[in-house]
Amino acid sequence: MKITLSQDAVEWVTRELHRSPDEAIRFFVRYGDSTIHPGFRLALTVAKPVDPALTWTEQGVPFFIEQSDIWYLEGYHLDVHYDTTHDDLQFSFTKLQSDHRK
Repeated sequence: MKITLSQDAVEWVTRELHRSPDEAIRFFVRYGDSTIHPGFRLALTVAKPVDPALTWTEQGVPFFIEQSDIWYLEGYHLDVHYDTTHDDLQFSFTKLQSDHRK
């Protein structure tokens, strides 16, 4: 599992989600629809980590996903891009290949 954000996506997050220096950008699961988990989708908010499963920094901006939400990305890579047409983020999921050599 890997999460990457394009430079334009990070700039959008910085512009739209105002955070204080001790806060980060949280990826979380909410009700909605997606291509990988019907009935659920990813969203972003500003928060402080409580029980992070994954933390990383992109262009100086801290991001995280909590243990309670990591199930959503298991078996996938996530690429986040900025969609100029809709002035919003676009999530692209790539299914990981299984390793049958165990």
